[in-house]
Amino acid sequence: MGDSHIEHLRACCVRVMGKNPGCGFFVGPKLIVTSAHVVGRDVDEGAAIEIRRWESNGFCTIERSATVLAMFADDDLALLETAVENSVFSPLDEEVHIGDTLVGIGFPKRGNREKFDQFSATYEGQTQFLDVSGQAVTESKFKAGQVEPGFSGGPFSRYLILDFSPLASGETGSSIL
Repeated sequence: MGDSHIEHLRACCVRVMGKNPGCGFFVGPKLIVTSAHVVGRDVDEGAAIEIRRWESNGFCTIERSATVLAMFADDDLALLETAVENSVFSPLDEEVHIGDTLVGIGFPKRGNREKFDQFSATYEGQTQFLDVSGQAVTESKFKAGQVEPGFSGGPFSRYLILDFSPLASGETGSSIL
């Protein structure tokens, strides 16, 4: 690939084979974060969830199952714990500024082809609206990114270029897509 930031994010990612298969990523040696809807919002804590890793030859290999450690269905967040440590992980970081370029990683399926892919988008800020129950909701806005099913639960990381080298400032945090 040639880009150390993207290669690092890819090494953190796993395919989460929940009710709505998507992506997850290691935020600690044995801790995976993903979206609750990927696992299944009604899945109980302690349940086993199959995870897969994309190998360099392009094939998914099945790893040991992960266990649902915590489920936050209202926030669309799930934490999974694995029995086997992953040597590469990405800490979470919530600091994003208008105009930042972000890179998302995931496993979209296009036709009969499952892919390990990425996209980039520019952060435009937040928008507020009332949902069907009349509750105020805030969402982040992005432009120029093509998000598809399969990216859910994956890392969405700030991509800074200083002096023409990725993440020269040392910032490597990710958010959840």
